[in-house]
Amino acid sequence: MLRILLKSMLLFIICLPLVTYTACNATRQSSSAREKTEQRQREQAERQRQEYQERKERHLEIQSDDSRARMKDMQKKSERYNYNKKRFFLARWWDQVVHKIRIRQGRRPQRGHL
Repeated sequence: MLRILLKSMLLFIICLPLVTYTACNATRQSSSAREKTEQRQREQAERQRQEYQERKERHLEIQSDDSRARMKDMQKKSERYNYNKKRFFLARWWDQVVHKIRIRQGRRPQRGHL
């Protein structure tokens, strides 16, 4: 019984590296296949970027001039907000002055149009 156990353990220890080596080689791709896959992925990513740009340009083309101007202003405001930048100090000061004048005249100040 002991001999059978020792022989089976010895056989297992001898075969283990062979099995793991073949398994590792089976999972590896050849370098040319890997390069082809990477090339396909790069081409697909480039195609997706190109399609996105075309859709974006088409979206801008169908907008009116006023809409494009509003979109541009909103983009500038959002970039400024996202980068924690304030507007130019004279512009902020002028808005405060105009706000106070409108309050004195009895008109309600308009939000967004200060």
